[in-house]
Order: sequence, then C-alpha cells, then structure tokens
Amino acid sequence: MRRVLITLAATMVVLAVATTAAARPVPRAAMSQWAASIDHSSQYGSEGWSGMQAAGAPDVSGCGDNSAAWAPEKPTGTAFIDAFYDTPVKPSAVWIYQTYHPGAVTNVTVWDAEIVKKKVIYTAKPKAESKCPAILKISVKGVSFKVGVVRVTINQSKSGGSWSEIDAVKLVGTP
Repeated sequence: MRRVLITLAATMVVLAVATTAAARPVPRAAMSQWAASIDHSSQYGSEGWSGMQAAGAPDVSGCGDNSAAWAPEKPTGTAFIDAFYDTPVKPSAVWIYQTYHPGAVTNVTVWDAEIVKKKVIYTAKPKAESKCPAILKISVKGVSFKVGVVRVTINQSKSGGSWSEIDAVKLVGTP
C-alpha cells in the first residue's frame, strides 16, 4: 500500500510540474535582420551610392568612399534613409554601419510596419568621428510595438564637405 501511495504522489508531482511548465509562455529568441529594402530622401547615384546599397548585410570592408554604400545626393545638409524589414520585431537594438565620415547620424526613429506608431530612439549632434568604419550600436528601450521600419537621419555639417555613407542597418528584436 505504501508503494502505491509513493507512486501516486510521484505521478502527481510530475503532472503538476508538466502542467506548470506548459502554462508558462516559452520565451522567443531574439533575431537580427538586415533591411530588405530602402527608401531615401536623396541618393548620389541610381546604382552606386543609391539607397538600395544600404539594404542587406554590410559589404564595405574598410573606410572610404565606396559605391557599395548609400550616399545622399549632396555632401552637405541633412538626408535620411528608411530601412524596411521583412519581420516586424519588438526591438532591442539597431546597428548602423557607417563607412565614410561616420558621426553624421543625428536621429533614429522606429515605426511599426503600418507606419502609424513611431518613436525616436536616438538623437545626437553631428560630430567628426575618428574611428572609421564605425558601427553605431543603439540599445532600444521603451518601444511597446513591433518595428518594421527604421529611419536614419544624417547631418553632414561635420563631414568636412564630403559625403557621409551608410552601408547597412541591422534591426535586432523578438518577433
């Protein structure tokens, strides 16, 4: 009889643990993705230096003027790119790969996929950055919606009269 009670008690514990574990949501793993497409305020060329050069994974390995990165039409003033992603995510980070005259990123705004909700996640004054290439790594907090679009605004006033170029924009978060 004692053996039956012990077996019954052990079975009840196993069932209780299995039921509790099944009731807890399984945490989703973070994913990182590169922009699938890009819109822009301006671009230097229709192929080289075009907005689409900032889509996908980085492909510029060093610092310098490179047609495989996006550059705005003019080397002075402000410009932006809008990076669109295949999978909207609750963001935890945005990484911006700057390959020529880094330090020009002055504003980063995230939107939901429908471009209804938005939040500014980064602001800065333009500066001449000595490290090139540079990755601007922005930790994202306080965004309650899933992000499908990232706008990166640059101000080239500290670029020495030459273009600032962006090679890629990575979005990290949970689906």
